[in-house]
Amino acid sequence: MTGTELLTRHTEDIRSVYAEAFAQPPWNEAPAEADHYLKRLADDASRPGFTAAVALDGGEHAPGGGRSPRFVGDDAARPGFTAAVALDGGGHAPGADRPSHLIADDASRPELTAALALGGGAPASGADRPSRLIGFATAWTTATPLPDTRSYPLVTAALGARAHDWLGGSLQVDELAVRPDAHGLGVGRALLAAVTRDAPDGRCWLLTGARATDAVRFYRRVGWHQIAHPAPDSRDVAVFLGPEHPARAEAGRWRSSRR
Repeated sequence: MTGTELLTRHTEDIRSVYAEAFAQPPWNEAPAEADHYLKRLADDASRPGFTAAVALDGGEHAPGGGRSPRFVGDDAARPGFTAAVALDGGGHAPGADRPSHLIADDASRPELTAALALGGGAPASGADRPSRLIGFATAWTTATPLPDTRSYPLVTAALGARAHDWLGGSLQVDELAVRPDAHGLGVGRALLAAVTRDAPDGRCWLLTGARATDAVRFYRRVGWHQIAHPAPDSRDVAVFLGPEHPARAEAGRWRSSRR
């Protein structure tokens, strides 16, 4: 399954997650912005290196309790991951074909390992509701030189010539969105892992708004390296290199020299 197919299958859920996630401060986006995002996503899916992942909450058993989130991604370079058929767990038409999934599992998080074990299970009694999409992430390969559209000029202004050296040809995480009621479950961490695990030589990066202080703290907490430090109340962008990006040490020295 290509990234396009994965996201097309979840179009309405993507719209809903985006609207919920970015209605929160500091974004404060109107619901109509979710429609604009879907139009942009249709174009983004054709970009070189496009990949995506979604997180499903696993449905709810009757009686008693719910399942942990499952993390289902798509990676065209990983054909034939047939285990996904057993692990994916509902929300799709019967008999749907499920090739080429990427299941993100962080061995350091017992609840995610347990989620995979529960993924194909059936409730002991009664019906369970279909899985609900609770988050998604998208990424693609950054053009070289960096484009002069969207937020790229802000990145180039912050980093100068280093923007092309460090970011050009790297995997850029463009969007990461999680429903507010799913915060604190490890969803964002797992989605990041899913879309970046095959970044060449660990070369991946992302940006977020300087005013998005919760997002900035989250990326630092999960091991990303902030290399552009605008004032928190500015309209500039905070740029992060992935945990294994080969330029992270050089970027750290450059950042220190500017303080």
